[in-house]
Amino acid sequence: MFAEFPLSEKFSIQPEFHYSIVHDEGFGYAFENLILPVFLKYYITEKFNVISGLQFDYVTNKDFKIYTRSGLGLSIGLGVDITDSILISSRYSFAITERLDRSEFIDDFIDLSDPSAKINVFQIGLGYRF
Repeated sequence: MFAEFPLSEKFSIQPEFHYSIVHDEGFGYAFENLILPVFLKYYITEKFNVISGLQFDYVTNKDFKIYTRSGLGLSIGLGVDITDSILISSRYSFAITERLDRSEFIDDFIDLSDPSAKINVFQIGLGYRF
């Protein structure tokens, strides 16, 4: 779900709301995520645009206890307005915050003196604008 608020002919602000479920079969866990990005959108042409902005996410359940519940990322992407109603977008989000909760992480068998975990995401989307 998203909205677009024009600032000028070429620039707009685009807040969004996403819900996702992340599964990792290797570790056998899953968590549900609310994602709230806010983008600055620049129209290169009438149909093509680039976006950049911050993305906040929050894990609603915490099945895998060594991760923190909230995180912040930086996103960049491209979009194409196929028609006035249909659009295609792609973006990559780079994690800024560390997601490993070191207070929960205790392992006597492996030397993890400086463990790290960040969630980076690549998305491709097809959207419909009302």
